[in-house]
Amino acid sequence: MANKGEWSEPYAILKILADKKIAAYNSQSNEPSNVSYPVNKLYRHAKGTPRKKPSNITFEWEYCYDDKGESVKVIDYTKKELVIEVTIDEIKKHVKMLEDEIKNGKGSFFISQEVTSFLEKIHVITPDSSGLKRDVTIELYDFKTSKNYELGFNIKSFYGKPPTIFGASNSSNMVYELIPQENKPSVMPAHEINRINSLKNNKNRLTEISNNGYVLKYMKPNKTVFGNNLKLIDYELPIIISEMLKYYYYEDANKTMLDLVNHLEANNPCDFPLDSLPHFYRYKLKRFLLDIALGMTGGTPWNGLHEANGGYIIVNKDGSIVCLHSTDRELFQDLLLNTAYFETATRGRYKHVQIYEREGRMYIMLNLQIRFNLKQLLKEVV
Repeated sequence: MANKGEWSEPYAILKILADKKIAAYNSQSNEPSNVSYPVNKLYRHAKGTPRKKPSNITFEWEYCYDDKGESVKVIDYTKKELVIEVTIDEIKKHVKMLEDEIKNGKGSFFISQEVTSFLEKIHVITPDSSGLKRDVTIELYDFKTSKNYELGFNIKSFYGKPPTIFGASNSSNMVYELIPQENKPSVMPAHEINRINSLKNNKNRLTEISNNGYVLKYMKPNKTVFGNNLKLIDYELPIIISEMLKYYYYEDANKTMLDLVNHLEANNPCDFPLDSLPHFYRYKLKRFLLDIALGMTGGTPWNGLHEANGGYIIVNKDGSIVCLHSTDRELFQDLLLNTAYFETATRGRYKHVQIYEREGRMYIMLNLQIRFNLKQLLKEVV
């Protein structure tokens, strides 16, 4: 059982194998272009693959074409043995069946036995649970350089909700202390804490904290690993992210990354020399978005490498697939900056926006989750 976004991963793999190419993203028309990358081979990763240098990622299955390009050979990568060979026509048939089932599915759902059996036969039945940022590795031919490149890609789908760039978790909480103002006690009465925590709206909770005479002071990331990963990208990032989160939760409204950048530039929490270098925050956040898109997660120590070094494979609502290639670094970063937005995770799941007491002081956590909405840029293919 899986949701639309999760079923999009095996769908994308089948679709790529059937098409034998991936359309490139066209930055001029904001849609898949006439330029395509021919696909030579495709690799699936072993479950439980550790986070190593991308060249050391363990492959489990290799998919390559016969000499005529009429069938796909599935090879056990470790044993170098042919497991099965299926025709392109058979793959196309099941691509269409899986596409229809994804479009008609609701919530988490099972797919038909026929499609399940085919996916099991070619070893792509389940979404990759390796824990890597790359969902699939593809050997592509680049006409510009006349060379083949083996690149890792992260698969993102717009069949369901807009996909995440950075998913919510306990690791992505930022901790703030409630600082009393005007001789207020360091801890509110228990009944008042309970009353505030019972409010359904995040903004109302934070407003009541302010009304009681307390302000939020950023302390630290909830998990050391997350804080260290942020500092690896930029030492000021924990402060920058904490300010963005505080502004977002107090406003309790949809805030795009550009809205948040404007807030940072107006308030300048890091005291950067914006008069002479006005794009400090914009530059740092573009780097942050690139790194969380292609490599960094909140819960695992990061080595600074991009596992998804090829970029994103986008599955559009109409079933078409486009490659957003990270080699065009500026385009990739600009798209992320222009389409990313903050979203609140399900309250209670990660214990955020709840006042808690520790050693005579009060604290609250705000959770980071970032999605991106490329469908506002990528026109659906008719």
